[in-house]
Amino acid sequence: MKSWRGLALAFVLSFGTAGLGGAVTDLGPWYQALQQPPWKPPDWAFGPIWTTLFSLMAISGWWAWRVTSNVGRRRQALVLWAVNGACNVGWSF
Repeated sequence: MKSWRGLALAFVLSFGTAGLGGAVTDLGPWYQALQQPPWKPPDWAFGPIWTTLFSLMAISGWWAWRVTSNVGRRRQALVLWAVNGACNVGWSF
């Protein structure tokens, strides 16, 4: 049961990060005014893509925590996972 709670926590943290990143992202008129390349995915595709990415990030953080019982390696994995989350929020600035 603890395993599922850890996975749930990873999803809450991952999608909390996504929500925070979305809250600080402002795609104003400047973005719509950009000339888009022909290979850009359609706007409707970004929701499923980001949902998939953040789900995979949650699973990877949970898995990295469970794969070892070494406290130092767990800490290192979580620090790197947190840095990845911070980068996801920070790219909007």
